[in-house]
Amino acid sequence: MATHVIQADLMKAGAATEVGAAVAEFDVGLLVNNAGVEYFGAYCNATPEEIDRLIALNVTAVSQLARAVGVRLARRGRGEIIFVSSFAARPGPYSALYNASKTFVSTLSVSLRYELREYGVEIEYLIRPRQ
Repeated sequence: MATHVIQADLMKAGAATEVGAAVAEFDVGLLVNNAGVEYFGAYCNATPEEIDRLIALNVTAVSQLARAVGVRLARRGRGEIIFVSSFAARPGPYSALYNASKTFVSTLSVSLRYELREYGVEIEYLIRPRQ
């Protein structure tokens, strides 16, 4: 088994798609989808840039990486994707945007578990406690 590191700024548009293309040459059997950034504070105080940045990483990049690798795992009939979520995946004050993004990750992972299990792809999600 070999390990390959691909560095990318997943907050940049199209970066997750580029990572998906970069791993196409490897026999990937596991994706640990742990991308995420936090924003804590009153939602109405967040700048449009902070909102875009959080959604780009916590929602868009996670979704695109799961798709890029999930398609390949389903084709070969085996593999696993592990999503890292958070105890924050529930309503709460002063972290609405982050909480909503982690709810998305949890919901996506459970939904993909149903969709991909018939292809031999395991989907797990971990709940990371706040620190």
